[in-house]
Amino acid sequence: MRNQKRNALYNSLIGAAFVRAIVDAHSLVAYVENHNDEIAETASEFCRVAVVWFAARGATVERVLSDNGSACTSNVWGATCRDLDIKV
Repeated sequence: MRNQKRNALYNSLIGAAFVRAIVDAHSLVAYVENHNDEIAETASEFCRVAVVWFAARGATVERVLSDNGSACTSNVWGATCRDLDIKV
């Protein structure tokens, strides 16, 4: 990864961004967050927050289509989807 110089003030990677998005297939409304990592716990928490965000707008998340990255194939991700009653 380029530009992995640490910012001493914020202790994050400069130039690194891991953008996560969930798009409603019907309305095409999207919920997007920027993160400092790609780990399963971050992806799972993002999913939980997105489900609440969509629910506040009257949409129910029933299933999710994701890539085959390690975060979305992890046991943590699977457990989160089961907890939220979402089909993977």
